[in-house]
Amino acid sequence: MRYLIGGLAAATLVGLSSVLVYGPGSQLQHSWIEPLFWALIASGALMSLFEHTVRCKLCALRDRISGGSGSCSEAACLAG
Repeated sequence: MRYLIGGLAAATLVGLSSVLVYGPGSQLQHSWIEPLFWALIASGALMSLFEHTVRCKLCALRDRISGGSGSCSEAACLAG
């Protein structure tokens, strides 16, 4: 979740700084601002998804190696 919030915060900073530097409507004149805005949001979402997937796989691997029968809680994972 922290990656998603970080991506949203970074996109907000890029959007605000582009308005402060270039003025309102700068997305029409500078074509790199909008793709960067959406890329920051998407990268935060992808990193959040990737972290969750890796954490679950590491917990399953730890249970398989140790022979434990209980399921991992997310707080007790190796990745955390």
